[in-house]
Amino acid sequence: MTVSAIDIEYNGFDEKFLLNFFYNDYKNFQDYVIPDYESDLVELGNAKGIIPGFKVDCHNYFEEKLRPFATEFCKHFDIQQQCVTHFLCIEPKHTVDWHIDGGNVVCAVNLLLEGDPCAIEFEDGKHTYKLALLDISKKHRVENTGDSKRVLFRISFMDGTYEEIKNKCLK
Repeated sequence: MTVSAIDIEYNGFDEKFLLNFFYNDYKNFQDYVIPDYESDLVELGNAKGIIPGFKVDCHNYFEEKLRPFATEFCKHFDIQQQCVTHFLCIEPKHTVDWHIDGGNVVCAVNLLLEGDPCAIEFEDGKHTYKLALLDISKKHRVENTGDSKRVLFRISFMDGTYEEIKNKCLK
């Protein structure tokens, strides 16, 4: 097991609701365009700064129908850090190569809603999960070798540290 990720025991997510929400909104998803503040990711994209097959719904960060899932999760683990919610999708046979997530994201909780349970790979090892806290400030990559979309619901934390949030999730 890698030290950059831990499995979390929590059953408070309504996965059917989340997956339905994802698919109702999927038509609005586009391949990820690398923002200026993530210039270190430029090598991941094509000539237009786009990562083909990787979709992030940045428009749902403050979606009122998703917010209660983050609120309840944080309440359950007594986490006070600021967070946002959204979905990630890696299309079949696509890779998001080595990178560190940019912006002010410290770490994230990822819930696999659909797809093959392929591993996230860190420099200190690989980790396959259903629900995990990930230290996305560490270099990582994901290769979806499967034949279906890899759909994730994510809670991204904007302050605190990975260690602080990890310690709360392990209680």
